[in-house]
Amino acid sequence: NTTCYGVCDGSVLVQADGIPPFTYYWGSNNSGSFTSLDNSQDSLCVDTFYLSVEDWVGCEFTYDFFIEQPD
Repeated sequence: NTTCYGVCDGSVLVQADGIPPFTYYWGSNNSGSFTSLDNSQDSLCVDTFYLSVEDWVGCEFTYDFFIEQPD
């Protein structure tokens, strides 16, 4: 979650299951999507995020999470 209202300082760290290396496909309602080899992201704004993780043998795991802000 973010520390203050209107601040984009949310973060997430993912511990994926499967056989490394992993490819992370990040997406959100407002920020679009991108591919990364990193299992963490920071400077996130309030949004709903979608993550698909693919391991070395092609198994895919999906996660959804929401970054919230205080009132």
